[in-house]
Amino acid sequence: EPEEVGDEAAGRRMVEDGDLDVLLVRGRDGGFTAYSDDELGTKVENAVNVAAVRLALDAVVSDLGGTPQQIDEALAGARVETVSLQTDEYDPERLAIGAIAGLLIYLALLMYGQVVAQGVVEEKSSRIVELLLATIKPWQLMAGKVLGIGLLGIGQLALLGGIGFAAGTITGAITISASALGSIFVWLVIWFLLGYAMYALVFAACGALVSRQEDIGAVVTPITMVVVIGYVVGISVLPSDPANGFARILSMTPVFAPTLMPMRLSIGGVPLWEPLLAVLGTLVVIPALVWLSGRIYRNAVLRTGMRVKLGDALRGD
Repeated sequence: EPEEVGDEAAGRRMVEDGDLDVLLVRGRDGGFTAYSDDELGTKVENAVNVAAVRLALDAVVSDLGGTPQQIDEALAGARVETVSLQTDEYDPERLAIGAIAGLLIYLALLMYGQVVAQGVVEEKSSRIVELLLATIKPWQLMAGKVLGIGLLGIGQLALLGGIGFAAGTITGAITISASALGSIFVWLVIWFLLGYAMYALVFAACGALVSRQEDIGAVVTPITMVVVIGYVVGISVLPSDPANGFARILSMTPVFAPTLMPMRLSIGGVPLWEPLLAVLGTLVVIPALVWLSGRIYRNAVLRTGMRVKLGDALRGD
């Protein structure tokens, strides 16, 4: 605690006796000299420098007709209040919700896509498909399988998502507004439907190429890797850089949009035209996949034994 002493000699004696840590004396030239019985540490030296500046400032203000009290009042009102211009769109809670949304889509696409492929192989290996194709067209059989498993998937996803969001809201773990939460949930459902429609068609076509369950992994690996890449980019890039340009471009690409766009929308700060463009692009790709997958399925599903080459399935050889 600083205190004023009568004169320099008395102050020096107090330092020598250990009653003062430092004696600060102002010279006639306006400079200051600090006396201490030991070397000054960094913290003490900084405090002495601050005190010297304050004393010099008091002297100047007094010469101008002011008082040290006026300095105290001015400094008390000069506190800085920091206001961040960043909105809460990148807050940790929304980042966590985005990661969960991406994980749900990622797992759902892989799980139900695999179920579609396994169902196709099972019908093919058991020859049931031959009986079914006697009454319906190949594309109808494929579409029915994709649609049936998709309805099961959307039901389970909606149930899990609804329970999770409800539990988070009730327990206070989720504090964002109900409208924002509802928007996230709606987009989650939309992107599952679009992503499932796109990938399930490809999984069905891949399943038609083989006749044994053991061979499914080999034909669906490239498709699985595409889903994995989208999810990995999302969880590795978006938490630290939600506005990353690379992730932004990928999220508008149909093959990556189902995993990346829900994560970005959950985090927030996405212009409306971006998800709409991604939806439009995916809707354009799906009919093309219906035709392509239907052709592969039609030409390969009745061929048992060895694995059917993709080129042969496309040509119908």
